[in-house]
Amino acid sequence: MRIFMTLTIVIVLLSACSPTANSTHNPTAKEVLKAMPDADIFQFDGIVYQNASEVDWVRELQPAAGEKVGAITKTHRKGSSFRNGSATKLPVGTEIYASEPHVGPLLIVRQGGREIPYTGLIEG
Repeated sequence: MRIFMTLTIVIVLLSACSPTANSTHNPTAKEVLKAMPDADIFQFDGIVYQNASEVDWVRELQPAAGEKVGAITKTHRKGSSFRNGSATKLPVGTEIYASEPHVGPLLIVRQGGREIPYTGLIEG
């Protein structure tokens, strides 16, 4: 009986330490597009960024483009892989900038004479 109780306690402790389906991770482009097929997103440094031009706190912040950090290198098509530099709506060659002021995962793109903010989709 003592061995049974010891094994039961060990199994419970080990199962409590194992990863679960509820573990937190940053959303992938595939997950975002499954939930919102028309999403305006791009991926940079492994993080998916979403158009935030209609987000109140971003509007209030009035971020501007700082240092250039990258560019869009691929327009995503349904069924193709999504990687760094891929975008759903932005054309190839669109430049990506750090935001000024620098606030969390916020990047700026310049398109058609406008600066458009994108927020990184970070869980945690």
